[in-house]
Amino acid sequence: MDLQQIKSESEKFISSKGLMINSNLPLIEDLDEASPKSAYNISARMFAMSNLIGMGYGAKRSKLKKI
Repeated sequence: MDLQQIKSESEKFISSKGLMINSNLPLIEDLDEASPKSAYNISARMFAMSNLIGMGYGAKRSKLKKI
């Protein structure tokens, strides 16, 4: 499967869920060069984003947890 085909199938799946797609996004790097992030890295980013969202909705900083 080539990169354009992977992108097309991903966009089709996302569209089927009723979500919008930015058609200007480029293809990912070559699959041989791709390196998945570690579970810790992903969870740390999700945690940081959840805190930002909480602050955006007015949560008190003292209620938000720290890493």
